Amino acid sequence: PEMPEVHTIVEDLKKYVTGAVVKDAIIVGDYNALPDKETFLAGALGQKVVGVRRIAKNMMLELESGERMMV
Repeated sequence: PEMPEVHTIVEDLKKYVTGAVVKDAIIVGDYNALPDKETFLAGALGQKVVGVRRIAKNMMLELESGERMMV
């Protein structure tokens, strides 16, 4: 998507996911997670989403733990 569309999606996501709790997540493709995929996913589950932001054309969920998830 182009930048204006990404901005619109982020603003809409803020309305719907801020305050929600992560119940499930998957890491697709060759994306990396630190320290490893299993540890990151285990730590993300049960976390509250405290913000949504855009970095270039990427959308990030900010979790209460300080971790970030790209969506």
